[in-house]
Amino acid sequence: MWLSSSQPVDVTMTVPPMFTRWLPLQAFGSNANKHWSDPTSLEALGRAVDRIATLRVLLIVTFRPEFDPPWIGRPHVTALAMNRLAQREVGAMIDHLVGAKVLPEGIRQDIIERTDGIPLFIEEITKAVLEARSEGAAEHAAAAVPLPASAVPASLHASLMARLVHFH
Repeated sequence: MWLSSSQPVDVTMTVPPMFTRWLPLQAFGSNANKHWSDPTSLEALGRAVDRIATLRVLLIVTFRPEFDPPWIGRPHVTALAMNRLAQREVGAMIDHLVGAKVLPEGIRQDIIERTDGIPLFIEEITKAVLEARSEGAAEHAAAAVPLPASAVPASLHASLMARLVHFH
């Protein structure tokens, strides 16, 4: 089951508790935070977290570090912080995505520096670079992402720019 911030879903109402006696349930929630989720969704998620305390349910919810979910600290809740990837790990991810294709070292280094260690953006920018029709277009795609010190968060800008590259 996948929970989306665009559709409030109450796991406790969707799946009868007796169902989890026979078959464990996995549910996933993405971007649970005050900026991307509406209050109804957050309330439903909070009820689900309370309800699953006694059920065979694995609920995985992703959220940004600035979000302080009210359910953290409950005995049946485990928080796991995911750090950004180190440059070596970013390089390995780029190499895996590139495969046998040739990626100029300068472009590869731009991706490493500009994606801020965030796997989603590393993947998006690398794919945008690989889909570019020329080395110049690839350089433009990589350079369109600001360095992390810029005013606009590199992660947000990278995602948007990767999508805009296709309109070039």
